[in-house]
Amino acid sequence: MNNKRKNPAIRVLVTGVGAIIGQGIVKSLRQSGFEVVIIGLDRTITPLARSLCDLCIEKPQVLEASTVYLEFWLQLIAEHSVDLVIPGLEVDVFFLDQHRQHLVTTGLVLNNSSLIDLTKDKWSTVQFLQRERIACIPSVLPENCASLTRLASFI
Repeated sequence: MNNKRKNPAIRVLVTGVGAIIGQGIVKSLRQSGFEVVIIGLDRTITPLARSLCDLCIEKPQVLEASTVYLEFWLQLIAEHSVDLVIPGLEVDVFFLDQHRQHLVTTGLVLNNSSLIDLTKDKWSTVQFLQRERIACIPSVLPENCASLTRLASFI
C-alpha cells in the first residue's frame, strides 16, 4: 500500500461494476469491515454502479489489444493510487494476465498464468478440482443438445 497517502483506506479498483458480479464484489467490500475507497470501472457506468462506488471510470472505447488500452490501465492504477484490482469480468482477468509483465511494476498481484489458463475452460476446471479432491458443483459434459435436454429434465 502507498504509505504517502494521508487516507489509510485501501483503494480498490473493481471492474465490471455495471454487471451483477462487479456489483456483488463492491457490496462485499462495503460489508468487509475494511476501510475502502472503491473505484468502479466499466464500459458503461450505470446509475446503480455510480451509487455503489466512490468513483466510477469508463473504459476507453478502444480495442483491448491496443497499446492505448494498456496505457489507460497503467495510468489509471498510478493516477488513483490503486492498491488492489479485483476483476469482475473474465475478459479483464485475461487482459491483466496477458499484460502482467507491464502491470506487475504497479504492484498488481495476479494468480499464476497456468491457473488462469485452466479456468478458461470450465470443464477442465471441474476435472482439475475433482482430481485434486476439491469440493465443486457436480457437473457433466453432454455429448450433444439432445443429451443436454435429457439432463435438464432431471434437474
